[in-house]
Amino acid sequence: MNFSIKQYKSHIILFILLFGLVGGYVILASRAAQEPLATNVTCTDGLLNNPSFPAGYETARIPNTLQPAPANVNAQIKIYVSKFCGDDLNSGLTQLTAKKTVAKAIAATKTNGTTSSTFAIFIDSGVYRENLGDIDRSITLQPQPGKTVWISGSDQHISWTKMSGRTVWQKSIQLSNNQLCQGCSPAEAIGSDPNDNVITLQDNSAMVFIGGVPLKQVATLDQVIAGTFSVVRTSPYLVTDATTPHTYSYYIGDDPTGKNVEITTRISAGRIRANNVTIRGIGIRNFGSNYNFCKSCTAATRPAQAAQLVITGGISGFTLHESFVGFSASDGLNFAGDSTKTHNHILTKNRITNNGHRGVSGNLINGLTINNNRFDANNRERFRYVASSYATAAGLKITTSKNIRFDSNIVENNFANGFWCDIGCFDVDITRNSFRANARNGIHYEISAKGNIVSNTIVGSQDRGISIGGSGDPDDVNKGVQIYNNTIIGSQTSALYVYQINAAERSNTSRCNNFNSVVCITGNVNVVNNYFTNIGYTNSQRPMVIIDGNYLTPAEIVRTVNNNLYYEASGTCTNVRKLMSWKSSTNTKTACTIGEIRTITVSKEANGLQAASSVQGAITSDYKLASGNIGIGMGALIPAVLTSTYSWLPTSAPNIGIVH
Repeated sequence: MNFSIKQYKSHIILFILLFGLVGGYVILASRAAQEPLATNVTCTDGLLNNPSFPAGYETARIPNTLQPAPANVNAQIKIYVSKFCGDDLNSGLTQLTAKKTVAKAIAATKTNGTTSSTFAIFIDSGVYRENLGDIDRSITLQPQPGKTVWISGSDQHISWTKMSGRTVWQKSIQLSNNQLCQGCSPAEAIGSDPNDNVITLQDNSAMVFIGGVPLKQVATLDQVIAGTFSVVRTSPYLVTDATTPHTYSYYIGDDPTGKNVEITTRISAGRIRANNVTIRGIGIRNFGSNYNFCKSCTAATRPAQAAQLVITGGISGFTLHESFVGFSASDGLNFAGDSTKTHNHILTKNRITNNGHRGVSGNLINGLTINNNRFDANNRERFRYVASSYATAAGLKITTSKNIRFDSNIVENNFANGFWCDIGCFDVDITRNSFRANARNGIHYEISAKGNIVSNTIVGSQDRGISIGGSGDPDDVNKGVQIYNNTIIGSQTSALYVYQINAAERSNTSRCNNFNSVVCITGNVNVVNNYFTNIGYTNSQRPMVIIDGNYLTPAEIVRTVNNNLYYEASGTCTNVRKLMSWKSSTNTKTACTIGEIRTITVSKEANGLQAASSVQGAITSDYKLASGNIGIGMGALIPAVLTSTYSWLPTSAPNIGIVH
C-alpha cells in the first residue's frame, strides 16, 4: 500500500503524543520507588529541584549533610557535579557548568591545576552509581549544603520475570570478574553462627537489596523464599579474566512490583592515593568488596576490592567526616598502611554499619584518630571470629599500628569483637567509648603494648568485656596496659580476662614478630577503679575476673589490681561463678569474696570493694554509680601520666567505674 507521510502527519503526531503520555505514565508507575527520571527534572541555578530518593537512601542515614557552602571552603580549584543538571562534557568549574558524574569531576582534577593544587568537589543531590577510581589529588569531596549524596555499588533493576509454578522472580544480567567475585574467601575464614539464621555465602560478593534491605543469599534456586536470593552463573567462569562478562541469573523470593530492587555491580568505590583527601557528608554503600584482600600485596598494589574504600599506605591526612559507610560485602574501609610513614588519618562522626566483614580494618598505620563514630552490625556475613588464624572479623580491627586514638565511639551489635587491636599495636588509647552487645569481646587487646583502656562502658558482651592477651611488657612499666575506671556489665563469660598466650603461639613469628618492640608477654597490666558486675546476665559460669598466667604466674602478668568494685548480682557464688580466678600452669585459685581475693593474690585489692546488695551496687541508666553505691568517691587517685594526657579525668579521688 502506498501512502503519504504528509497525508498521515497529524495521525502520526497524535500517536506519538498519546504514546509519550501513556508511556510516561507506565514508566513512572513502574518506577514508583525509583530515582527521578530525566524528563521530570527541573533545575535552578544548576541544582536539582525537589530531589527524591529510593528506599535505603534516606537523608537521615547520613550523619550530617549540612556541609559548608562552596564560598566557605578553602580550595584553589572548585569543581561542581550534578547528576541531573550537569553534563560530563562541561568544564565543571561553575555550578552552571557542572559535571554529571563524580568520577569525571575527579578526573578533571588531573587536567586542571597541578599536582600540588588543592581541589574541592561540590555534589548535587543524587544516587551516583559509579566507581570513583583513584583519587590522587588533594581533594575535599562533599555535598552542596543540605543536599543528599550517595555513592552506590548497586544498580536498580526492574522487569523481573515471575517463574511458572514458583513464588520466585528471575532476571539475568552480565557481570565480569571485576564486578562480582566468587570463591574469594579462604575456606578457613568462612564461619558459622549456630544461634543465627542469616548466614550468607561468604565466598561470594553478590548482593541484592529490596528497599535498601539486603536479602539473604542461599545456595540454590530451590532454597529461595521470601527475604532471600540466589545467583547462578550461566556461562563459563574464567577466574583469571577480570573483564570478560559472564551471564548471571538472579532469583528473588519477593514480588518486585513497585519496589526498589538493586543488584550490586561494582566491587569498590575507589582508592585514596593522595595526601590530605577529605570526604564529608556523603553516603557510601552496596559495593561488592571481598575478603581476599591480598596479604602479599605491597601498600601501593593493594587491590581496591579489599573494602568499599581503600586508603593506600603511602599517603597521609585522610579525613572521613559525618559520612555513612555501610552494606559492603566485606570491609567498609581499609587502611593499607606503611610503617615508614606518618599517616595522621581521622575518622569522626561517621556511621559505619552492616558491612559484611569489618567496619574498618587497618595495618601498619602510624597515627589514626577515631572519635564520635558509630560502628554497628558489622560482620553481617558472619565471617569467622574465633579459633582460626583467619578469624579477623570485628566492628573494627587494627594490626601492627601505633599512635591510635579511639575515643567517644559507640560500638554495638557487631557479630564479632567490638574493637580488636592485634599483632603489634603500640601506644593505643581506648577511652570514653560505649561497647554494647557485641558477639564476642567488647575490647580485645592482643599481642600489643602501651595501651590505655580508660573510662569505657562495656555492656552485654557475648564473651568477655575486656580481653588482654600477650600484651604489655613485664620488663618495662612504660609499655604496660592501663585498665582504669571502666564499667563492665553483664558479660556472658568474664568481665575481664588477662592472660599470657601459650608458648607455641609465642614461637609463631608471623604473630610475635617484635614489631613496635612488642614482646608477646603479658606484663605490667594495671587494673584499677573498675566496676565489674553481671547485672543483666547472671547465668555466667565463669568468674567475673580471670587472671591467667599460663606458663607464668598471675602475679607476673598483673602489677596492680586495686580499688575495683565487684557486684555479683545473682547473689550466689558457686564453684564456677566467682569474683576472681587466679591461675598459673600448676594452680588455679578462686575467690567468692573480696577477702578471699586478698588471700589468693597475697597483696591485691587492698582497697577493693564488694557490693552486698542491689543498693550498694546500683547504677544509673547511663551506667554511672547511683546514690547508695559504695564505690562513690572510693577510687584510687589516677596517675598523673593519665590525667595529664586526658584533661577530662579527675585529679582528686574519683568514683569507681566510668568518670566521663
